[in-house]
Amino acid sequence: FALVPIVGALSIAAFYAVACRFVRSPVALVATAALASNVVQLHFARDAYSEILQQFLLLGSVWLVSLPGLDRRRALTAGILLGTTVAARVDGPLSLAALPVIIGIALAHRAGAPSNLHHDLSPRNAGAFSAGVAAVVTLAVVDVAWRSPTYARSVGGRLILESGALVGAIVVAAVLARLAAGRKLRFIARTWLPSAIGAASAVTLLAAWLVRPHVQQVRGAPIPLVGLLQRADHLGFDPRLHYTQDSMRWFAWYMGPPALAAGIAGVGLLIRGTVRRGKTFQWIFTMAFVAAGVVYLWDANALPDQLWVMRRFVPIVLPGFLIGAALTLQWLTSRREPWRLVLGGLLAVSMLAWPITATAVVPAETTQAHLLAALTATCRAIGPNAAVVILPGSNSFDQIAPQSIRSFCGVPVAIREPTMTAADLANLAQRLRTDGRVLELVADTPAHIRAVLPGADARVVADVVDRHELEQTLMKPPRFYWTKAYSFAVAPAPFARSANAG
Repeated sequence: FALVPIVGALSIAAFYAVACRFVRSPVALVATAALASNVVQLHFARDAYSEILQQFLLLGSVWLVSLPGLDRRRALTAGILLGTTVAARVDGPLSLAALPVIIGIALAHRAGAPSNLHHDLSPRNAGAFSAGVAAVVTLAVVDVAWRSPTYARSVGGRLILESGALVGAIVVAAVLARLAAGRKLRFIARTWLPSAIGAASAVTLLAAWLVRPHVQQVRGAPIPLVGLLQRADHLGFDPRLHYTQDSMRWFAWYMGPPALAAGIAGVGLLIRGTVRRGKTFQWIFTMAFVAAGVVYLWDANALPDQLWVMRRFVPIVLPGFLIGAALTLQWLTSRREPWRLVLGGLLAVSMLAWPITATAVVPAETTQAHLLAALTATCRAIGPNAAVVILPGSNSFDQIAPQSIRSFCGVPVAIREPTMTAADLANLAQRLRTDGRVLELVADTPAHIRAVLPGADARVVADVVDRHELEQTLMKPPRFYWTKAYSFAVAPAPFARSANAG
């Protein structure tokens, strides 16, 4: 429980350290305060979400590489940190997008590429960095396939696609490195190319914000929760609507339109500077931002309710836009022209005032509060010799409870598949009895247990009421609290011989 706010605080500190590599420290402090007061950052820093950990590891890797005097040991450590972003969330290799660039530039310089391919990472350091990434990513993939095969299957297709794209990009980078060494890529010497790429990126983001919502509606497989929220918000009923066309609007809700506009302009400057003569830490940061931004701004691939869907943008996209806003703020305040100083002051105030006011309406929001007592009561009810089968229920109970009961109670846990009948459960209970374990069924209500095992001796062992959960919305930021109730119901499963006698 202490680790969650500690990691959140460390991530804010890491963001400030990285921001200082892009802008002056007073400007970096404004951007850091804007991130620290943003309700999106705060929401995911108040529970054990993987995104804040990803953010800290990614920013930590960027900062470590940015320090002067980089040697192989520090390069290896930075690679391990970057690879650990995938260990934190195995379906997130987008943070590794700079790897092909780093490998390509290192190979090009080793082969004698022209000097306009700027680099500050020797081939040996690049090799150590890449080895650190590869070692941890391999461990992460093996770990999730071994320990969480169901989850691995659920993300397997997307993981294979992203990993395949990464490997393909590394191969392409190696080929381009050879061509660059042979002076066959003359376009890399074009002085206008970085500016063109940066401007095109800014225009694309601006169009995604101001034009895309009016010309596209993203639809996919029906999502029951979307239909429920549409009825609650009095919206048109269409559960197939995923709302991703509004992804840039979401940032305007939480950052504020002035900060987002400045962030878009600054992203153009960031990309231009990185392509022109970017150092390794700039490539790591910028490529991770670009990869995650392109994929998740187009399709977040998550339930589109607020704030849940914003978790996709926490590790690098939200920090990236704030670094962009800081670059714009620095450009405005770098000269003592009155109009620029006035605009810079207004931008700095907006960067702070907007997220603070958005957070101020729901300052006490919590997620899964008071559940420790409920888990303790559940562990006491099932006992140390139990084996647990979780039954589906409301509030995604069968997705939230299994890991928690396994960790806190120290007993084996499984999730009931729809095809598992009462007779199957009775047979399982009999087999477990021979191992000295008692099969216990756990659900969020006794009714859900009796629906599977009629007549089961089900009882509620814990009730939790959280009056400060954020409302779930689709077309506006959350501004109110909802009251959510959680229950833990337990029932012993009958033995096979009892089932046969019946």
